[in-house]
Amino acid sequence: LPAIQACIDAITEHQRLNTMMK
Repeated sequence: LPAIQACIDAITEHQRLNTMMK
């Protein structure tokens, strides 16, 4: 499902942002 893939991409980007912030 494209919706699930988009959600996963958003979560991955969010995690990457958190890692960069730390």
